[in-house]
Amino acid sequence: MSLLNSGQPAYTRMPMHSPPEQSHLVQPASRNDTVHINRSISTVSEFLELTPGYNITPGEGDRLLHLYREAYSPLFPFVPLPSSTTASELYSTRPVLFKAIMYAVAPQNYSTQQEISLMFRRYIAEHVIMEQEKRLDILQALLIHIAW
Repeated sequence: MSLLNSGQPAYTRMPMHSPPEQSHLVQPASRNDTVHINRSISTVSEFLELTPGYNITPGEGDRLLHLYREAYSPLFPFVPLPSSTTASELYSTRPVLFKAIMYAVAPQNYSTQQEISLMFRRYIAEHVIMEQEKRLDILQALLIHIAW
C-alpha cells in the first residue's frame, strides 16, 4: 500500500535545460507511485521552492502536509502541525520546517535523497554552527530529518 494517492503526483521533474512541457519521470525504488519533480522557473505564487530548481504547487504541498499529519506525525509526535496550517503559510513562516517535512514525506530516488541531505546539512552547518541561530523551526526540522 502506498502512502500517496495514486493519480496525483507529488512532484513534476523537468531538467533546467529543457522546455517546461518536457518532463522526466523518476520511479522510486521503494514505492509504487511515480514521482514528478518540477524543475522549471516560475513565479513564487505558482510554486513553492524546495531546493533550487525543485518546486511544488501549493496544492501538492497541502496534500503532502495532510499526509504528514495523518501517517507520519502519529508515529513521531514531536513536531505536530495544526490542521489549519496550509503549505503556503508554513512555507512563508517556517520554510526550513516546511522543506524538512516535504523531503521526508515525498518519495524520491536515491540520488535526490543524497543531494537533499547534503543541502540540509549545509544549511544546518551555516545557520546553527556558523551563525549560531537558535530557532524552534530549525530544531523541529532537525528532528524530522533525523527521524525520517
